[in-house]
Amino acid sequence: MKINNETKIGILTTISIAFLVLGYNYLSGKGSFFSRNITLHSIYTNASGLAKANPVLLNGFKVGSITEINIDNKTLAIRVDFDITEDIKIPKSSVARIISSDLFGSKAIELQLGAGTDLAKDGDELRSDMAASITDAINSKLDPISIKINSVLGSLDTLLKNKEIDAAIANLSASLRSFRQTTDNLNSLISENKPRIASIISSTESIATNLKNNNQKINSIVDNLEKTSQNLAALNLKETVDRANAAMGTLGSMLDKINKGEGTLGQLVNDKSLYDSLTKTAQDLDAVIKDLNKFPAKYIPIPFTKGQRKKAMEASDKANGN
Repeated sequence: MKINNETKIGILTTISIAFLVLGYNYLSGKGSFFSRNITLHSIYTNASGLAKANPVLLNGFKVGSITEINIDNKTLAIRVDFDITEDIKIPKSSVARIISSDLFGSKAIELQLGAGTDLAKDGDELRSDMAASITDAINSKLDPISIKINSVLGSLDTLLKNKEIDAAIANLSASLRSFRQTTDNLNSLISENKPRIASIISSTESIATNLKNNNQKINSIVDNLEKTSQNLAALNLKETVDRANAAMGTLGSMLDKINKGEGTLGQLVNDKSLYDSLTKTAQDLDAVIKDLNKFPAKYIPIPFTKGQRKKAMEASDKANGN
């Protein structure tokens, strides 16, 4: 039998439409005509993030997908229908829980299988639940911290409004400026006297080295001082002091006698006429010595120089005012 071209085109078109419908249903999460799927649903008060074709998971494995999401205009409850494409047994006591499937916030329904032998059938409703999102978990942890931070900020704001705090901050700022200026001056002083400081450090190191090198000598000196102090301690200092006191007493007695004019030294010290006579004798002797040095011919007769001696005597008398 011969098939014309129109028939062939019709058959190909029908097959293409069938594959298109099957592919659309598969991509939209409705499964295929060959799958043994059942459709279940759950009622939620909030289905934020859910969308058609989002997966239905069991222990992390995809067992189906969401097919419909509708809202009841009266109760505002949200009905989510989903197909189970895998041949699994789901008890009626199971829970369909909305969870975040990844860190980007994508939603999915996770089946938490219940106990019992009464299995869910096509069209049955499962109990609903919603897991806290990552954002909610973070917010639950951050809320107490946020409250404490707000409290601290409030206390800090109240503290900063205090005029005494402002004055203290101003004084602290002035102190810091003064400290900075002092530091700058100190740095400048150190820079200017760096050679001197280096010299002082070098001298100190040299002294320390000398002390280290002469440690034995220093110990010997200390030992000698210790022996000397022991020897001094061993001396009879009381007897020495008594002798010194006796000598001072004798000296005092002698000075007292001199002051009273007793003895030759006392008469010499206290007799003014004797003192004057000795002074005049000393002056006359000094004049004779000077005249002798100036006119020796006057005192030392030299033969054949009588005329010169006479002239010397006349010159001496004239010089002395005689």
